[in-house]
Amino acid sequence: MSDQHSKDRQDLSLHQHGQSAPSTRPMRTIGQRRRESEEKLGSHLREARQKNEQHQAAESEGAVTNVRAEETDSSNLAAIHKR
Repeated sequence: MSDQHSKDRQDLSLHQHGQSAPSTRPMRTIGQRRRESEEKLGSHLREARQKNEQHQAAESEGAVTNVRAEETDSSNLAAIHKR
């Protein structure tokens, strides 16, 4: 019986010192902060994807322009100038 009595005493002392389970309000605050953080992370990831897609599109467009410039040799330039 003394073991149970000392165990109850420990539980009571923890509760008195504020080391019990968090109440509803702090849990709601934690949940809200987590949701806001996840939304912020999601927006950052979307923004990064858009920038990456734009960068890749610009690179591929630049590559097409370079290929077209290489295709234009001196004989084509002479034909263009005659027009």
